[in-house]
Amino acid sequence: IAINLTHGTGTEIDRYGVLTIKETKEKRGIPILYPTVGIDDPRYTLTLPLNQTIYTSLDAFYHAYESATTKETSPYIELLSEEAIKLIQEWLPKVIKDLKDLRSRYYLLYASMLAGVAIDSGSTHLVHAIEHALSGVEPKLAHGAGLAMIGPKIVELTHKVRPEESARVLKSLDPSIKPSPEDAPKAREVVKEFQGSVGFKERLSDYGIGKDDFKEVIGLVMRKLRYLWEGVTPFTVSEGLINEILEYAE
Repeated sequence: IAINLTHGTGTEIDRYGVLTIKETKEKRGIPILYPTVGIDDPRYTLTLPLNQTIYTSLDAFYHAYESATTKETSPYIELLSEEAIKLIQEWLPKVIKDLKDLRSRYYLLYASMLAGVAIDSGSTHLVHAIEHALSGVEPKLAHGAGLAMIGPKIVELTHKVRPEESARVLKSLDPSIKPSPEDAPKAREVVKEFQGSVGFKERLSDYGIGKDDFKEVIGLVMRKLRYLWEGVTPFTVSEGLINEILEYAE
């Protein structure tokens, strides 16, 4: 029986779990099992503090964006993802003004559930792969925070090769985003600005993660966590590209 306490993971409705191995600094997302019963009651999210309210909502955001833009996407996944991002865009700004707003919590929890179905029907890709390495190296880094640091840059890379899917799911943030590779920088900035508008402006350096750590992070992504992005990421991944993404978030 899975009772969700955040509006982020979607694990009350999907088959995934996360295993952390401190000795090897691995944080592995793996399919485990489906809950027999999944319970989503927004009353259980009312005590989420402001930072976790933002982090977990952005986790759901990236579940939706990544699943809609992988090589495994489908019209069904895109439909779920589009609705999830629309709900997050509408209700997250409201709940950060009133953390006891049950209606806003309800719709954020619903968005998280939709995004959970989306990744269960497809998968995430490079945003989650790199973040698992980052929070493996520095466990104090909250998952959703790590995603949001590197996410806008990967949105830009993704929009270049999946412009139609990317523009579709981001249109609630800015309907002027065109389904064209030329709008990739705009897609990056729209996502970054949305995150800033809900109070997220953290950087890797806030957690003591810098260039000295990049080699270890890149090694984890390219080797032990390769299974998280290989075959589903819609663009070519290299050590140099991962370094560029990390520098963007530093």
